[in-house]
Amino acid sequence: MPCKVVSGAGSTDVKQKGLTQLREYGSGRDRPVKFWTELGRILIREGLLTETVTSFSSAQSFMSTYMAVSVSPAGRRFIADRAKTLTTDQAERLFSFIRLSGEGGGGGERDAPRVA
Repeated sequence: MPCKVVSGAGSTDVKQKGLTQLREYGSGRDRPVKFWTELGRILIREGLLTETVTSFSSAQSFMSTYMAVSVSPAGRRFIADRAKTLTTDQAERLFSFIRLSGEGGGGGERDAPRVA
């Protein structure tokens, strides 16, 4: 769901949950959902994001669970250190996915992150 929000997807589930009202909604619409999904996987694999199963009770007393994604302590340090870059392996995985999917979202060399 976070990838749909960032990419500005207007799917029914995003609208029903009121997620189009978030300030983050559509902030990454220059890239497709697949791009954000793959980037999220890389960030989770590298320990910069964490996934947590979260439960809650709705007004109708239904217990529901979902996967919450949050920035890990390592991710906070990465954000704070603006000199950090993707490693060559990380960047290659991301950009090879984009090339293979044919959905670069208009990106190119000018949009590529710095590589260590």
